[in-house]
Amino acid sequence: MRTAKVDGDKLRQARELAGYTQESIAKRLELNRSAIAHWESTDPSRQPLGRHFKRLCKLLEVDPSSLLLDEGDRDEAA
Repeated sequence: MRTAKVDGDKLRQARELAGYTQESIAKRLELNRSAIAHWESTDPSRQPLGRHFKRLCKLLEVDPSSLLLDEGDRDEAA
């Protein structure tokens, strides 16, 4: 069983669509801006912890599954 991975590009697009900067998201989640930048990178090893991901999705008002890598992308990232 594989662990679902966040797609950094989808996360960035959702953040921008919601009108947030990396800095403003980081402040709301009580994290450093660099953490958000890492999550938005194309490096699949840079993933948010579950509790941060849940809060992030709530803040962005998105379904968590909408930010995950597609099945084909997940195979390439593994």
